[in-house]
Amino acid sequence: MKIISKIIASFALCISALALFSCASTPDSKSIAKSEPQIIDWQDKALGQVEKPTWVMQLKWGNDRPFKDAFGVEHTRVCRLGAGNSVMLEQAKELSRLDAASKIARELRQAITAKVANDLDDEQLSIVNNAMIGAKVNISGLREEESHWWLVRRYDEKSGKFYNEYEYFTAFSMPKDVWDETAKSYLLSVMKADGVPKEAVGATYSTLQSCAERESEESAREEAKAARTALSRLGESALSEFDSGSDAELEAFLK
Repeated sequence: MKIISKIIASFALCISALALFSCASTPDSKSIAKSEPQIIDWQDKALGQVEKPTWVMQLKWGNDRPFKDAFGVEHTRVCRLGAGNSVMLEQAKELSRLDAASKIARELRQAITAKVANDLDDEQLSIVNNAMIGAKVNISGLREEESHWWLVRRYDEKSGKFYNEYEYFTAFSMPKDVWDETAKSYLLSVMKADGVPKEAVGATYSTLQSCAERESEESAREEAKAARTALSRLGESALSEFDSGSDAELEAFLK
């Protein structure tokens, strides 16, 4: 009987230990939900490539000079970044190519907003903002220069499951004169809309020309901040529409 009692006692201790181990090793739902996305793989990882190349960050904010120096791109060209995400690598790549035009459009819109905000009242700013949303940006002469991807592990709170998603980045370049012509065409399209204060908007052309080549990411960050501050005057919907193209998750990785 003593032997049996000892066996039972030992078995009970084992069960208790297993229970404690199980509780310690299984994260609760709250900790899972709050877990940050993680980069688990990336292009040329086996060859020693860093997961987040510096040029991705620089081009995200329009500073293309270091990229041109590093990859031998002519300084007469303007470089920008397209980004796409998908559970399939090839689809993410294609989306990054399509994204380039929308990124340039957003940059032009951001520059105009930041420049005219202090000179316009809320009604005028709203008219300009709506005109910019409706205006088209005609992009031509893009040349693919470089690309990079990484694989991100994310948590879906609705399903309670983790999933992997590719983020793909493609660097494009265009001649500076094409950039200037693109900015001019966009600006004229905005100015054609009814009620747009043409003098104030037209005066931003030199700003659009100069933002083609930024010397630091900080100038673009400040410009984006100024644009958001201005659009906040128009209400939550205007601000949300502007932020919808800002790639919040992507920017979190690039900080």
